[in-house]
Amino acid sequence: MGNLFHFSERETTEVNDTTKALVGLGAALAIGLAAAGGTYLSSMSAQAGAYVATVNGEKIPLARFDQAMIGVSKQMRLDIDEKNPEGKKNRLMVQKNVIDQLCELQLLMNEAKKRKLTATDKEVAFKLNDIQKQFPDPAKFEATLKQYNLTVSDLKAQISQGVTIEKLQAEKGKELKLSEKEVRDYYDKNPKLFQRDDEISASHILVKEEKLAKEILAKLKKGDSFAKLAEQYSIDPGSKKKGGDLGPFGRGMMVPEFEKVAFSLKEGQLSDLVKTNFGYHIIMGGKRFPAHVQSFEEAKARLAENLIKQRQGEEFQKWLTDLKKTAKVDIRPEYAVSPPPSEDNMMMLPRNPNPGKADKNADPAPAEKPSTKK
Repeated sequence: MGNLFHFSERETTEVNDTTKALVGLGAALAIGLAAAGGTYLSSMSAQAGAYVATVNGEKIPLARFDQAMIGVSKQMRLDIDEKNPEGKKNRLMVQKNVIDQLCELQLLMNEAKKRKLTATDKEVAFKLNDIQKQFPDPAKFEATLKQYNLTVSDLKAQISQGVTIEKLQAEKGKELKLSEKEVRDYYDKNPKLFQRDDEISASHILVKEEKLAKEILAKLKKGDSFAKLAEQYSIDPGSKKKGGDLGPFGRGMMVPEFEKVAFSLKEGQLSDLVKTNFGYHIIMGGKRFPAHVQSFEEAKARLAENLIKQRQGEEFQKWLTDLKKTAKVDIRPEYAVSPPPSEDNMMMLPRNPNPGKADKNADPAPAEKPSTKK
């Protein structure tokens, strides 16, 4: 199962759910998907102390570089075998990006260490648990780890680094404020962003097993609290903490089976079991919202929150750019790509060094819409 109700409208291709779960877990660590294990690309990898670069005196191990190269080439489905021209070209493109990102990651971790920012065992365990819930069963989870040469320990290390970088960004952006005038100005200049089609709200409880779903439905019919049962049983991490509440959503945002039932329910009415590719849902109907333009008061809170996140991301990126200017980065000559690949040939590798940064193409106004993409 993927991130059930939070794919954005700008995602036009179906994402492999298990891969998405792994890529998303580490924010700045997407290049490390291969992690420990597997066959290294360089014959020197086995040499103790071998490294590709230093960042302010901190070595980036050669094995780590090779692992990242393997992970990216698998994820991007690229041939990086130097024995053929296309593979050699691909390798140079991947190599430059991997080294740049590893250096950037090391720089961020160095800064976090200076500020004594680390992820706690509890935080890592919580995120690991959420990731495991994205898979239909433990066997699929283990199989996906094996596919990327990951162990659970490797996964925990990636999560830990991702959480640490999130904390670093949060610390850098905690003083940032927006005036109501700035929020209002954005609202006034972007009226189309606040137009809303017909929408409904609904809550749901999602489980994998039909038997358990039937037991929960029986409890609901006896008068048990929907919100409490959602918090206890639902495997949708995006809504369970809110008692199953999905917030408002329009047509086309859910898979057809879910949408058809949800739009047919009256407020407070319970559905029978609804089976989708995510599992078994019990849906409770919510309010209906006719097409309208959101007022500033309706949009203000969410808009301000998202604009601050966007501003924080921008400021963090500026800070990181300045940090890199003063950093002493030495790449060993045999790993430096010279001349570097042209911009026309550079691929977009998976990266997100500042995980809280809002996407410039995302709609910053409304609450993030629930979506079960087909």
